[in-house]
Amino acid sequence: MDEALQKAITLIKEFEGCKLKAYQDQMGRWTIGWGTTQASLLGFSDYQKYPPIQIGTFWSQEQADCALTETLQGLMEQLKSLLGPVLLASLNSNQLAAVVDFVYNLGIGSFQHSGLLRGLRMGNYTAAAQNILLWDRVGSYVSPGLTRRRQAEYQLFRAPLETPPTDPTNTAPQPTQPPQSD
Repeated sequence: MDEALQKAITLIKEFEGCKLKAYQDQMGRWTIGWGTTQASLLGFSDYQKYPPIQIGTFWSQEQADCALTETLQGLMEQLKSLLGPVLLASLNSNQLAAVVDFVYNLGIGSFQHSGLLRGLRMGNYTAAAQNILLWDRVGSYVSPGLTRRRQAEYQLFRAPLETPPTDPTNTAPQPTQPPQSD
């Protein structure tokens, strides 16, 4: 799971970027740090340690990094609950990373009503992956940024896990022919 979270963090940081001054996202929600919104903070038991996200809000890099970590911890707990331990364990690190990025970006509510979740629950990972691509709109507008993000999630979900390369310096004994007698 740690490997999946690292892959998800890489994707999140690539697409969100880190902005230490609050700004309005494409939907008009006040956002800061690595894509943190006020709604995502409400899941924390100690969310009051963060100032309200609104015009003029500034965060330190430490606050942004901390909010990302806390958001992902809470998100993983929600995913464990929604998917259950068996389904969660059946996902490889690429698939889980793609799901985590999808949920981080769209929220747990959108995930609960998505074809991605339905496909996962049915064991149809091809349909699940294809449903990722449908979530590229802001209202009725197709967002090029969301299209790129959904394509990256789709590709990661479908990517096979890398197998370790063969070590050319491996000196393990190889099968040999029996010695020839003279």
